[in-house]
Amino acid sequence: MVIAIAAVLSGLSMQVRASAQHADTLGSGPSLSNELTATQARAAAGDADSQYALAAMYEGGNGVERDQAQAIYWYRKAALQGQAAAQYNLGLIYGLGRGMARDQGAAASWYRKAADQGIAAAQNNLAIMYSQGIGIARDDAEAVGWYQKAAAQGLAAAQSNLGAMYASGSGVPRNIGEAIRWYRRASEQGYPGAQNNLGVLYSQGVDIARNWQTAFRWFRKAADQGYAPAQVNLGNLYLMGRGVPQDDGSAVSLYRSAAEQGYHPGQINLGNMYRVGRGVKQDSAQAAYWYGKAAEQAAKNGQDSQEDGTPLGP
Repeated sequence: MVIAIAAVLSGLSMQVRASAQHADTLGSGPSLSNELTATQARAAAGDADSQYALAAMYEGGNGVERDQAQAIYWYRKAALQGQAAAQYNLGLIYGLGRGMARDQGAAASWYRKAADQGIAAAQNNLAIMYSQGIGIARDDAEAVGWYQKAAAQGLAAAQSNLGAMYASGSGVPRNIGEAIRWYRRASEQGYPGAQNNLGVLYSQGVDIARNWQTAFRWFRKAADQGYAPAQVNLGNLYLMGRGVPQDDGSAVSLYRSAAEQGYHPGQINLGNMYRVGRGVKQDSAQAAYWYGKAAEQAAKNGQDSQEDGTPLGP
């Protein structure tokens, strides 16, 4: 029986997991206390950089007790003075709803302020919001412009996203050569989404020569980093014997790694392997278990379309 294949092109790899930009690591003991006191004094006197530093300390619990409300207070103080990193972090907080109600419109507004000052991560996040119509009217051409700005600064996520725009012809004429160029630049920085997408292009062979060995190599690089879509795609190559000797056991192992991360195609494919007994002993109960997990994941995704939309951290 044919196993369902889930060779997924990871479209726009949304923002990677968020983490606030923090001030330089503080010392310890008396020096930490003295530095905290000095930072608090400068922040209270209106110094924007100190306000940002103090906010980051409260958000990270660095030298003070973690306090998201205080972090928001000081980020806002700094952001209103034009401190770019504070504007960016305030956009993160609004976009994620960390310590306040989620407000994507406000997130886009603060990202734009930081993006206008050249913060690459803010440019990437603003582009994503344009490309998906989150908190702002969808505009693929505007998204491409912001991706280009961030990509030119070397931000791997933006380079990958720009490659996806060229691959799909969104906001720019479709150009696989340009897609490959930007995916490759991100891949050379170790960005797994771009590595996976390169593998997809070479496995599809649309507008370029199909090359299973090259696809295998890029899928492997991303899969070795634990990137679930690449694990499924690599498992598919093992299952079919494309670019690598056919090996049901390796396919199962890769599907399982993706499934255990909650990745829906991995759960489906692992369930299929148990159902037909390929690479594992046939087990209807295990098949049902993984199908059930996939159904739960699909329901969750349907309830929260922003699940993979966490903003890009520094």
